[in-house]
Amino acid sequence: MFGTTQPKEQFAIDAINALAYRSTDKPTFELSKGAEAMANKPLWAIAAECLQHAGHQVDIYGNPQLIAERAMQLGGLDRVTSFAANEDRRYIGASGSPNATPGDFPNILSGLANKFLDTVELDEDYSFDQVSAVMPNALNDFKPAPLINRGTVDELDELQDAEQLKELGLEEEVLSYVFVRRFGNKFGWTPKMIADDDMNAFSEGMLGLQEAWQTTQNRLVLDRFTSNENLLDGFPLFADRPNVGTATNNNIRSGGAVPSDSEWGEMETLYSDIGGIGTQQRVRGSLNTILTPTGEPAQAARRTFFPLNRDGLENKVATTTENVGLYRGEVAVVPESELRSVSASTWYGMRSPTRLRTATVVRGYFKGYGTQGRRERWYDPGNKTIYVSIEGRIAAAVKNWRYAVKNQTA
Repeated sequence: MFGTTQPKEQFAIDAINALAYRSTDKPTFELSKGAEAMANKPLWAIAAECLQHAGHQVDIYGNPQLIAERAMQLGGLDRVTSFAANEDRRYIGASGSPNATPGDFPNILSGLANKFLDTVELDEDYSFDQVSAVMPNALNDFKPAPLINRGTVDELDELQDAEQLKELGLEEEVLSYVFVRRFGNKFGWTPKMIADDDMNAFSEGMLGLQEAWQTTQNRLVLDRFTSNENLLDGFPLFADRPNVGTATNNNIRSGGAVPSDSEWGEMETLYSDIGGIGTQQRVRGSLNTILTPTGEPAQAARRTFFPLNRDGLENKVATTTENVGLYRGEVAVVPESELRSVSASTWYGMRSPTRLRTATVVRGYFKGYGTQGRRERWYDPGNKTIYVSIEGRIAAAVKNWRYAVKNQTA
């Protein structure tokens, strides 16, 4: 046999690790002895060994493209589904499973795709998971569903001796509907790519799929903030709503400026006079997160909120008591370049945006597709191509306007 004495399963695991090692710019895992031996083997040679493991005769001096074509047919025409190794099982359903068990050559390719997607390091400048919360239950329907928002919890009732307990009453409102949308793309392995050992095309294709899914989620969440859509109460997300008692219910600061202690103080003043649903009782806490465009607003936010001993502010000291920084170290700074496509100066202050209770925007994921997308591998005999795809199903909607304030410059 052509260079293979390992059991089939171990051979496949080592092949996946060796190929992933070759295709990653900064490998973070160690190779076994078997994987080390395959680290410099071209793809078509691994395909030939897969054919031999399956009992086929292989001319190792023959046409590499023909070897690739034969090996690509080993998996048949069935679609193989898998998920990220660290996927949240709440969103993949009872029949879902992590990465597929490696076996023949098509499974090695899908196992390679999974390992690459699980270990690749992308830019970490996506902000969606820092400014939105995840709905705890998976979505099961494409039909729009009302997103119910519950009011501020009041104190417990005082009870007289022998008085029966009463049910705690909570005000409710519906400000928007949540509906699922589908997104997906595929990458194809051709016999020529395998014969040419084109790992660069694979790396670029997988990076493209992963980045596209992250970008899709990011824009869906950011659009909820920047579009300032009208909610079911008749007002935009950011607006000066009617007063309820002494609650002024205004969550937009017009004529603002770049982040500073004084501007953040104005934002907090607005936030502190926002009431709950149908009551003048104020929402709790204070603003603790800023979502800001990159550039001047983000630079000002860093100077205002970062501790003096981090991110370029080492050895800096306050020259007066006025610039000590009332909020320094108390506010999380989330810079986002995508905001600049709408406004380079508008920014947002929020209260704990990743908690479901105080979230302004929430994300929901369709059951059976996971939070990181459902991955599939299949063979198309018409064009002799093995495809790897990512499909994500996600909903993003406004849950509550009360825990965010918009700073809009003149």
